[in-house]
Amino acid sequence: MLDRAAATHGVLSAVLVERDGTVLEQRGEPLPKNIGQFARFYMGTAEFLAGRLGESGAGQLELELGGKRLTMRGLGDKVLVTLRHM
Repeated sequence: MLDRAAATHGVLSAVLVERDGTVLEQRGEPLPKNIGQFARFYMGTAEFLAGRLGESGAGQLELELGGKRLTMRGLGDKVLVTLRHM
């Protein structure tokens, strides 16, 4: 799964993170060492807000960072983080 995400056109980095923020694997350009903690924070915030809005959970999150897009997608007990050119 991580190799497939990293091989997608435009993807600069792909990281698989445990829900507790532990980085399991990374492909491509290095992201900040604490990317797992950021993913944990953003996914936790999105899940909290989803619950407050009566939704069953959070889906994919995207942050636009200049000409790049950071995407976080929950996969059960893990989070897939990708960074790509827009």
